[in-house]
Amino acid sequence: MLLSPPFLPPALPNETEDHFINRAMVPGPPGDGSFPVSFEMNWHGGIHLTAPAAGGGKVLPVRAIADGIVTFVRKPTKRSTDAKHPLNYRGGWTDDGCVVIKHETDIGVDAASNTITKVKFFSVYMHLGAMAALKVNDRVFRKDELGAAGSIYGDPNRLHLEIVCDDENVEKLTGRKTPFTPTDGRSDVVFGSLWFQIPFGTSFFGSEPEAGKPLPPVVFTNADAALIFSVTFKGSDAETRTFSIGGRPIGGPLTEAGFVDKLVKRGQDQFPQSQSAGVEVVRFGRVLGPDPLVPATAPNWHEVAHASGTGFVDLNAAGVHRFSDADFPSWEGGSFKSGWVLVDGSSTVDGRCAELRVIDLLDINNDLLVDRKEAHTRLNDPKTVEGLSRKICKFPTEWDPATVEQRWQFLTTEPPPRLTKAEFEKLKAHMIAVAFWQGTGPGLAGTHWHFHPREFIRQFRKCVWLSEDELAQCIPKKIAGLTNSTFSNGNIMGFATATTRAQKWNPALNLVMRKYLISHTPLRIAHFLAQVFTESSFLKFVKEIQGELASYAPFYGRGLIQLTNLDNYKRYGKYRDFPTNHPTTNATFSALGWDPDVLIATSDTVFDAANSADTATFFWARPAANNGNHRADGGFAVADMVSLSKFVNGNVSEEKLNGLDFRIGIFVYLKYILLDLVRPGATESVTFDWRRNSRKELLFEADGVTPKLDAAGNQKTGFIRKTHTVAMPLDHQKP
Repeated sequence: MLLSPPFLPPALPNETEDHFINRAMVPGPPGDGSFPVSFEMNWHGGIHLTAPAAGGGKVLPVRAIADGIVTFVRKPTKRSTDAKHPLNYRGGWTDDGCVVIKHETDIGVDAASNTITKVKFFSVYMHLGAMAALKVNDRVFRKDELGAAGSIYGDPNRLHLEIVCDDENVEKLTGRKTPFTPTDGRSDVVFGSLWFQIPFGTSFFGSEPEAGKPLPPVVFTNADAALIFSVTFKGSDAETRTFSIGGRPIGGPLTEAGFVDKLVKRGQDQFPQSQSAGVEVVRFGRVLGPDPLVPATAPNWHEVAHASGTGFVDLNAAGVHRFSDADFPSWEGGSFKSGWVLVDGSSTVDGRCAELRVIDLLDINNDLLVDRKEAHTRLNDPKTVEGLSRKICKFPTEWDPATVEQRWQFLTTEPPPRLTKAEFEKLKAHMIAVAFWQGTGPGLAGTHWHFHPREFIRQFRKCVWLSEDELAQCIPKKIAGLTNSTFSNGNIMGFATATTRAQKWNPALNLVMRKYLISHTPLRIAHFLAQVFTESSFLKFVKEIQGELASYAPFYGRGLIQLTNLDNYKRYGKYRDFPTNHPTTNATFSALGWDPDVLIATSDTVFDAANSADTATFFWARPAANNGNHRADGGFAVADMVSLSKFVNGNVSEEKLNGLDFRIGIFVYLKYILLDLVRPGATESVTFDWRRNSRKELLFEADGVTPKLDAAGNQKTGFIRKTHTVAMPLDHQKP
């Protein structure tokens, strides 16, 4: 799932993800379109956002948050100065333009059954003042313009955004159908921070225990209650924190510098008998893939803060429960009161919230009732608003015209009445004028689950699991390549072929990108796929062309970023714990002991997708310093693209890099697919140094006249460096 905010302001230098989301999704005043309730305690299914301005003060357009299908469109009513018009209310005009989009995508896979975890949800964009030319059943793509934010009660540049789903999909999205996080985390969807529930009675050792040596002294035992321990990956580092079971921080954060860079090395060193599974234990706190951990009880030691210092705890010990952000932890945010909780308010009789898990955050005098004054006070409190933003609530939509009177009648009946009959009729007319949801509305029953839109986007941007459709879009339609001395655009493939390729490699690519933290950021994915697509000719070749004729045969290249030479095959076989007496091994591979034709690739049509993809990511993440992830984090300048190309294709001068034109062109295309950048047009101009001609040329001395000769007296040939400025095509690969 690829997600972005509905507004895309240009990124700021060194901006964090959280800062970008907060800047892109600026809420209105407290109580004005707050989530999930208003000052009147009426359920409110979304948030009101203010459209930010870009350079020059131009207000940014509203964009689709993800790929999807339009299920409802209503063009905005032409503005009227008639004070009696139902859209003229509370002193100003309210725009009624609306678009609803159904999103169906993937977020993971159940490894046991090889079943993709597919989800469906809807995004609602209300109060649009202008709209793109859209109609029902149109296909839209993430970042496509939908229109312009309109007015709410005369306040301009405002948008009401909702994200909603049904019962089946709230369970798929959160991993549960009960209010709180279950005993153990899900294994089909894993992303973001890792969370460990450490049982009471756990011993904390003063230093990391070593195999075969006596245990160090115990410095602490959490005798009273379980603890929560979190691991968050930040760039190359890992930040860890400890909390009480109720969410109270214990000690300060600890940072393990270079954790991500050393991921593979740490797995190999700590779990020498099962290195690949060991990497998963280090990465996820458990084994998710096919390679078993030997022994299954091998310890995973981590330094953990406790009440009076720090100590080492085995996070692979019996009784430790493991989670990730994909489990929407109930303790996140400082307490169960502030964590992720499912709240079923579908039994409401008048549209007002009576659910204790919401009231508890708003009730000041503890009488289990929330009056308007209490609501006003609490909805102006940032901590309360943060807690409410993690409530996932089921209740009837506010957009059903048939329920308007039922939901708002209390304003005329409860003492003291706040509206006269005439005033209520005006309110009702206004509410009916903006309403649109009848029956199943745009494809969903009127009572459904609501997520806080900003927090939903923040949470699922950590997932970055590419659906087949999204992976197909990553394969460019065209690339500018050098032929002889001229760059020209060449057609790569259409969407049907790209989809076929994506089907073959999904979920294998997603699983290994998740394992090696490549999918930790879209930038890493863009750099990785640019290299993989070039090396494999866009997921076509997994075997070196005419490798059988190479001097290093039979250990020629296999895999997406190809293993080559016997030593590398041995290293990878040990890492994966391939048996050295593989039953299908023939005499050709006796020096290796396992058959790469069986376990990786016989040909470009007979291959093991999981192993072939893993060889590429193992290569990418294996070095403990300056590996692929580390280099990718540098950014998207030409120097970063060249650095990754040298890492993959050999540390040679630029003109000797094979396929540098494609590596750069693919990355330039991918950054507009995977990142939050908006395409500037049909092309982007890129300047870089490479070879002057696609073919080797005759070489001359510095005078340009005297031939360079080899030892036999023949004129040498080679590539000559030249600076190119190329218009790289950005044609979107889509149906």
